Amino acid sequence: MGWYSSAFKRRIAVTIDAIGAGGGGGGPVDIEINNISSRYDSFWANIRSDGLDIVVTDRDGTKATFKRSSFNYPDRLLTLQIDGMHIEDKSSINVCWIYFDNPNQTLDLASAFTVSTPLTGYAHEGAPTGFIVAPTRNTAIANQPLTTFIKDPSEIVDIWFSTAGLFEMRRTPSNGRNILDDPSYIEVESLTSGGVDAAGRYIYSQTKAIDGWVKVRVQAGDDGADYSVRCIINSNAQNVYILSCLLKVKKLLPEA
Repeated sequence: MGWYSSAFKRRIAVTIDAIGAGGGGGGPVDIEINNISSRYDSFWANIRSDGLDIVVTDRDGTKATFKRSSFNYPDRLLTLQIDGMHIEDKSSINVCWIYFDNPNQTLDLASAFTVSTPLTGYAHEGAPTGFIVAPTRNTAIANQPLTTFIKDPSEIVDIWFSTAGLFEMRRTPSNGRNILDDPSYIEVESLTSGGVDAAGRYIYSQTKAIDGWVKVRVQAGDDGADYSVRCIINSNAQNVYILSCLLKVKKLLPEA
């Protein structure tokens, strides 16, 4: 894996909405990232004022062809564009990275190009809260997901799945990093007891990745029904991890 130089001390996961990009399969896409919040202090406080240490890489850390199409350091405004970056699935939520925090970066690694119908990339600034699914890979076998949540049929809620311990690490560092594997693309399912999925029970485009976590947004469901919410993570090393929880949909009412 071509993990980027250890001189860049920090990174942000970017989730790419490729759900309608071309019917599946891998291939090159143009991408625009324009939502790095002005309140994302850990980013804005740790970049150079000229932005030269903001570098975009693909899913496995290889530098992408990118540019800062707009950048205003005092006002904390930044739009990044990526030209023809390969993603693994054009019908899913894919992942790439922004590396930053290298005060000694004086060479501009950006390129000149024009994007065409770019997909949208999101750098999520939130952290896990509320419905959290902790790692359960080494727990005794059960017939249904071990973590259970309950929601009203009218509620729309986020479920956070921990990816701690999933991805293979290096025995010895390369470029100062122990990372060997990472997420490539993410799928979501909401299954009945009969294994029937329904896209109306989740908002796939709102899936977000941050380092160590994936957020899935769920909605609707029939009153009194149970569903298995599944977060399917396809890794760069072609492993597939299925993280799940049990979601009970119930409209709580007083006893008659």
